[in-house]
Amino acid sequence: PILNELEILQIMKQIKNGLQYLYKENIIHRDLKPQNILVTKNLIIKISDFGFAKIYTEGSLTQTICGSPLYMAPEILTYKQYTELADLWSVGVILYEIMFKEVPITGSNLYSLVKNIQSYNFKLTKKQKKMYSTKILNLLERLLIKNPEKRIDWKNFFDHQWFYDKVECKEM
Repeated sequence: PILNELEILQIMKQIKNGLQYLYKENIIHRDLKPQNILVTKNLIIKISDFGFAKIYTEGSLTQTICGSPLYMAPEILTYKQYTELADLWSVGVILYEIMFKEVPITGSNLYSLVKNIQSYNFKLTKKQKKMYSTKILNLLERLLIKNPEKRIDWKNFFDHQWFYDKVECKEM
């Protein structure tokens, strides 16, 4: 079953808080995916597997290809240099998957995945738009911007209104 928006908010707030700690410590994870987000029996979220994590300085460029292709930012998959903003794309893919039980972009192999990402433009169906508030949809859209220079940055992600406003759940 698909989670309601309040349940998604409770999960995403914990992920945001964990990422905020990493951001303050100048750490980029570089392999954010559902398999690296653990849930305790008390529904506490823990970010795990820091095997690809790296200390960074804001805006510094990295070239190492690492992570899981379905969750990798377009700039990584297309062998471009990338910054700490690549992790925000991964957050967007995770959020999309939590919301809709599928990833936004797929491919039968790495080549077709890269090809599909290159032609991808964020667009939701009318049915998807009716399921959630405009605030969560705005956050999702800003996370899944292919161009990292136009993608939401960490400060605006951490301060996004959706995390702080009262969430009204829509009827499914």
